[in-house]
Amino acid sequence: MILITGAAGFIGSNVLRALNKSGVSDIAICDSFGSTEKWKNIIDCEFSEFIFPGDLFQWILGKPDLKAVIHLGAKSDTTSSNADEVLKSNFNYTSQLWDHCVKHSILFIYASSSSTYGDGSCGFNDCDNSESLSQLLPLSLYSWSKHTFDRKICRQKERGLESKTSWYGLKFFNVYGPGETHKGRMQSSINNICKQILEGNEVILFKSQCENFADGEQARDYIHIKDVCKIILWFLFKIPSSGIYNIGTGNATSFNRIVQIAKKHLDRNVEIKYQSLPPDLINQYQHFTQANINKLINSGYLTPFTPIESGISSYIDYLINNSKCPPASKRLAKI
Repeated sequence: MILITGAAGFIGSNVLRALNKSGVSDIAICDSFGSTEKWKNIIDCEFSEFIFPGDLFQWILGKPDLKAVIHLGAKSDTTSSNADEVLKSNFNYTSQLWDHCVKHSILFIYASSSSTYGDGSCGFNDCDNSESLSQLLPLSLYSWSKHTFDRKICRQKERGLESKTSWYGLKFFNVYGPGETHKGRMQSSINNICKQILEGNEVILFKSQCENFADGEQARDYIHIKDVCKIILWFLFKIPSSGIYNIGTGNATSFNRIVQIAKKHLDRNVEIKYQSLPPDLINQYQHFTQANINKLINSGYLTPFTPIESGISSYIDYLINNSKCPPASKRLAKI
């Protein structure tokens, strides 16, 4: 049996679907829905058991057949200021799962984040030793909570406490694609830009706060969700060397470039306007991210990534077919 936490979220729901397509159905999922429509993310998926987050540790004690945990559940709002809640979810909860997996030699995959690299001044190298990790200074409470667990697990690695457990800490860069709509403000910038164009509005981008980047030339390493799923299943079934891995493409794309790709696909002309960063983002904004993926490649992952042009184009078509956005056409919508 495989356990997925955060299974109805953006990455979790797509991983669940990918496992189903690979023939795996003995899957337990853990998440909470409340009164949202997040359940629709898994409406076409198959699973064996559903567990509420508060019941997980009681449930897991009675599952000797559990082979792997894919831990994607977290407090993922990067602007959250409630440190107690964020640490309870992203550090304590993750630590409890980790301790159980180490004790019972259960494969453990967990979500870290590229935001742990802070302003990028130390580079984007997925080293998993205590000395390298101690140099990183995350810019937000969310990224710090992820970073603290990365540091904990690597200290244990150096002491040999996890030698019988295969584990993978995945530093996700900017993931985009179907299934992220419920994330609200935390949706990818690709999603936000494409929706603005589809709705016929001007495109609003943030002004640069760094002299090294012109307005709109801030750049991110974007990776399509289907590539993320392929990588996670590769870790699950191939079991390479344990450690922290960057999950990106190794290529950065600017906001202005995203607008140009979307405009070309839709044959639309829109005006770009630049506005100042919201106050709550000024001190935690990353102007540039680009994963060093040598470790992933050298471990044997050689599957090509989705090119940004085709990824954005296919995502636009998905948004058109699954929303009330106006359809793509050859008509120019000048603003």
